[in-house]
Amino acid sequence: MHKKTIYFTILFFFLICIALGFYLWHKPAEVKSLGKPDYEKNLLDWVASLDSDPHADQTFMAFIGKSVKFNAVVSEIKGDSSITLQLESGKVGFLVDANFDVSMKEEVGSVLTGDSVTLQCECNALNLPQNTDDLLSEKLMKLGRCNLLKRSTSVPDLSKSHEHDTISKKSIP
Repeated sequence: MHKKTIYFTILFFFLICIALGFYLWHKPAEVKSLGKPDYEKNLLDWVASLDSDPHADQTFMAFIGKSVKFNAVVSEIKGDSSITLQLESGKVGFLVDANFDVSMKEEVGSVLTGDSVTLQCECNALNLPQNTDDLLSEKLMKLGRCNLLKRSTSVPDLSKSHEHDTISKKSIP
């Protein structure tokens, strides 16, 4: 009678472990940063302080794995298996890449170069050049699991465009 209880207890724990493993295996991955951010930053000020800091890699370590909310202007759109927005940093040679999961392609697909965006991202890495004498080396801040919170489209005013005036004058008979 005592052995039966031990066997049922072992079987019970075994089934619990299998159920927990099944749940964790099929649980969807977090693809974007949600909830209240750990930090709210002005991206241009943050980049300027990191650019002037001789120990920027150590300073940035406090932000690794933390979520940051900020406003930025999109300078370039890159895409491969995921979508990456390169943001204006205000410093030449300092790049900021905001990476979105491929499942957010439809949501982020409408963003254009020059748009102002509010993002919440997780800080992944700050890559600094090994050789400070190299003029072509760039600093790169990598942000992942980004979430597009707000987008403001920049609409060009074509009425003040020189090309627009020339085109409209040529097309008038």
